[in-house]
Amino acid sequence: MNPFTDHPDQSIAAWGESVLIEHIVQWMGDRVPPPPHGIGDDAAVLPPPPDGFQLVMTADALVWRSHFDASASPEQAGRKLANRNLSDLAAMGARPGFFILTLQLGKNVSKTWIQWFFHGFHEACQRHEVKLVGGDISSAPASTFSASVTAGGFAKHPMFRTGGQAGDSIWVTGSLGGSRQGKHLDFSPRVQEGLWLAERAAVHAMIDLTDGLAKDLPALVPNGLQAAVRPSAIPLSADALQTSPNEEAALHAALTEGEDFELLFCLSSAIPPAQFIEEWEAAQHTPITCIGMLIPANPQNAPPLWDSEKNQPLSDVHLEGYEHFRAN
Repeated sequence: MNPFTDHPDQSIAAWGESVLIEHIVQWMGDRVPPPPHGIGDDAAVLPPPPDGFQLVMTADALVWRSHFDASASPEQAGRKLANRNLSDLAAMGARPGFFILTLQLGKNVSKTWIQWFFHGFHEACQRHEVKLVGGDISSAPASTFSASVTAGGFAKHPMFRTGGQAGDSIWVTGSLGGSRQGKHLDFSPRVQEGLWLAERAAVHAMIDLTDGLAKDLPALVPNGLQAAVRPSAIPLSADALQTSPNEEAALHAALTEGEDFELLFCLSSAIPPAQFIEEWEAAQHTPITCIGMLIPANPQNAPPLWDSEKNQPLSDVHLEGYEHFRAN
């Protein structure tokens, strides 16, 4: 659904900023705490993290024609904005706490569209017990919609991309590829999974998959090591398989398309895979798959991704993942 309208009386310009903010507070309901811990002051005053926890912050945006288009419903757009940030917190092993929302809107944004956008945004906040504590709204050129969230959460054992060790096995949640068929709009951030993984000292490093396995996995590979990947083990989504001419193309999609929003992590070699799977399945419903291992790089300047089945580099000029500003 297009966010914009050609009828001025149906646009947010007919409301103005103050009335729009009043509506946002109404739409968000109990997700907006009263001042000074919510909307109403120049800045929100937040309580300190609980004892033994650290504050974890992230920021992510949603831009018209970059992250969604008219094929998305406004509810899907609102959920995606919230869930993109929740996925980042999940990768850090953080429990979500609050959002600060910034909107840049053309005056022809539809009243109806923005209301349903907040319906989806509220739904995600409600599900994960996130409070909207403040933000900013500014006008922008006509037919502009850009929203960004600064998100905060609390982690007892924050996870990082660094920390992987030689011999660690490499795991991924869910399945990969085909996100453009709809998953990028309707995905579940792996918040509970991330919290569970962060509680285990055997999990050495973690990242969420947003730009494709080919780009995100190297971020987990320390200097002097390689990720020896078994391509046949990479869990391909049904969408990737159904929309690709063959399995090789589906694998390429899983490696490069991005926006899978799954968790990728390194597990200590001291934990037998069968034991880990048993513990995981007793606590979680999301499937997990071991796709490889961290090994010493040979030679030292070897590529970070290695195809252990073909014994050759798992890389070429077309295997780079998504990157902003580059023609993709």
